[in-house]
Amino acid sequence: MNPEWIPTIVVGVAAVCASGYTVVRVLRHRRRPSNGMWALASVALFWLTAALYIVGSPTDVSGWIAYPVAAPVLAAPVVLLFTAVALAANTVVVVRREGRRLATLVPLVIACAFLVMLGAGTWWILDLVGGMGHSWFERFLFLALPLLLIPGAVFLFELIAYTGYALAYSRLDRIDAGDVVVVLGAGLNGDKVTPLLASRLDRGIEALNASVDAGKDAVIVVSGGRGVDEVVSEAEAMHAYLLDRGVDADRILVEDKSTTTAENLEFTVDLLRSHRPAWRRMVVVTSNFHVLRAASITDEMGLEATAVGSRTAPYYLPTAFLREYAATVVHFRRGTLVTIVAVIVLWLLFALATGLFLPWGA
Repeated sequence: MNPEWIPTIVVGVAAVCASGYTVVRVLRHRRRPSNGMWALASVALFWLTAALYIVGSPTDVSGWIAYPVAAPVLAAPVVLLFTAVALAANTVVVVRREGRRLATLVPLVIACAFLVMLGAGTWWILDLVGGMGHSWFERFLFLALPLLLIPGAVFLFELIAYTGYALAYSRLDRIDAGDVVVVLGAGLNGDKVTPLLASRLDRGIEALNASVDAGKDAVIVVSGGRGVDEVVSEAEAMHAYLLDRGVDADRILVEDKSTTTAENLEFTVDLLRSHRPAWRRMVVVTSNFHVLRAASITDEMGLEATAVGSRTAPYYLPTAFLREYAATVVHFRRGTLVTIVAVIVLWLLFALATGLFLPWGA
């Protein structure tokens, strides 16, 4: 065997193993957000296999494989620039409709980070192609810049993976009959529910009716505490909305202490112990962008539950997914930190092996 083919074979085998493991994970635990990371990693490994094949091939490679391999590299800067501009424009729309606060400014912050990454990455590549400088400072900058770009690249990779898998998962949801329907709270407009929360409640009414039609003596739990800037608790406003929509008051339970998704479910379970101790199956209703994380938390809690999503206004989706991704990173921060450290170590080993440290004194 030609030794030059060994890297291609090794990476190809890794790609096949990673994709197989991804399929097993999705079939066994499809609620895990990390499934998206494994899926995207599998795609990246297959791409790298093709790239290594092209580099190692002694003959011209057919366009049917060369063009798809080159396309992501050529398109990445354009896509990153377009995404940054689109996020900045989306910030203007969201701020006008939802008000200026930290949550609505998230897309603008991400857009600025993308532009910094694009500029720094372009300089690094041009410096590599044009020949690195010989001064110690230029060598140090060439070596150190990836250490700053790597965390951003890992976050970008995870964001793409999470968003793609969350979108796919949200399309798999369906309303199953349950003993309990839980509607998770969102922000209020004064003492009234927002369109986002109203969409969740309408979906909750649909789930409650489906459960009753299936012969269940179901109840609906409205879950959400009172924020520091809210005049009433989310659960109180949600309760009033359901009554206005004709839902039987005897079928409504109110949980008005929670402030996070995990607390929504934990406090609801505590509430059900005294009001519906015989319940078995739960239907959790939230927005489509939040379904994956809500389902993941029910899985961690060992609940027999299904999560379904309501429609979200298109203009709000970028902000919503960015917030969900941020919450997911915080929840799985150890895995993210390990990944960043591993990539940094690999870069330093590569720099050491290729002699990037040596010419500083030149």
